[in-house]
Amino acid sequence: TDYLENCDVALESIHNTVDELADGPLADDVDDIMYDSGVLSIQLKNVGTYIINRQAPNKQIWLSSPVSGPFHYDMVCTDDGSVQWLDTKDKHDLAQ
Repeated sequence: TDYLENCDVALESIHNTVDELADGPLADDVDDIMYDSGVLSIQLKNVGTYIINRQAPNKQIWLSSPVSGPFHYDMVCTDDGSVQWLDTKDKHDLAQ
């Protein structure tokens, strides 16, 4: 399974979800959203900036949170052919 393709799908999905929330229930909380070249930046008022980006050399997605710190997600291909992004420490799914 192609890392870059799956990474872009995951990041675009997160971007679309956050963008929809920013236009609706979180309109007062989101200051700025930018997505370019594999880097998604989400700036929340009174919280800080979340950065979600691909790390091609490691074949991972990295998340930097102003609240809980960094997370690194490995791409895992399941038996049914789907892809999950699982945290390297506690194995939680990026999609959750």
